Amino acid sequence: MNQKIMIFFCVFTLLFLTACNQSDHESPKHGNSNPAAESQDGGEEKSKNQNTGALPDESAPKDGTQTDDMDDNSELEYNVQPVRDENADWKDITTITQMQITVTDKKNNELQNISYSYDLSYEPAAFTGKVLLEDVNFDSSDDILLDLGRYGNQGVKYYACYLWNPAAKQYEEIPEFQEIRNPVLNSADQEILSSWRNSADSYGYAKYRWENGTLQMTARISVDYDIETMEAQMTEERLVNKQMVRTGADKETIQKEWQPDTAMWAGDMAGKILYEE
Repeated sequence: MNQKIMIFFCVFTLLFLTACNQSDHESPKHGNSNPAAESQDGGEEKSKNQNTGALPDESAPKDGTQTDDMDDNSELEYNVQPVRDENADWKDITTITQMQITVTDKKNNELQNISYSYDLSYEPAAFTGKVLLEDVNFDSSDDILLDLGRYGNQGVKYYACYLWNPAAKQYEEIPEFQEIRNPVLNSADQEILSSWRNSADSYGYAKYRWENGTLQMTARISVDYDIETMEAQMTEERLVNKQMVRTGADKETIQKEWQPDTAMWAGDMAGKILYEE
């Protein structure tokens, strides 16, 4: 009897241990019921280990290119070189016949090569070959001016002008600027002032403005002294419908409006000098 009880106890113990062992092997299957989540957790952990604990930078370009800002070409460089001819007509004043101006951006990429040829048919009384930068049309961009020299007994000065075109990233020559005598910039009123003397008793003043990218004379006065009466005769004209029309203003009215500007007309173009003899 005792032997049967012993055998039964051993069999029961064996069955109990087998059931417990099977339960231990099946329990991990219930630790995470989402296989996708288990895969993501493992991938993220691996990524962290490969990047010393940091996740990949999502802001970096996927094609490996740099993200530097594009140049705005606001800082240009200029290489000015005169072209000389020892047999030039101006040889008593200068041997310069042309001026070569190479314009590059700040990365040394060539944007333009300007070649200006001086008119040698009229020899100036003085010439320096000066090339300078100045904001001629008041758009906050540097334009190029070439001093063409002084001419006649009155020493009238003329300039060649190249305006900067930001859309084309090029300088464009403005031929009509060369017709302005003794130009001076009046930045406050965004005007170009001009003055000249025909003789001791005859002289004049003019104002120019940029209208839709075109340079136009907007007003002028002429002053002539009557030798007999020694009185100054003043005539004012203004631009009306693209024509200069006499205003009929009297001397006092003309003097009141034009006198404040006359002090500026004695000046000259100023700016950064790129070249000068």
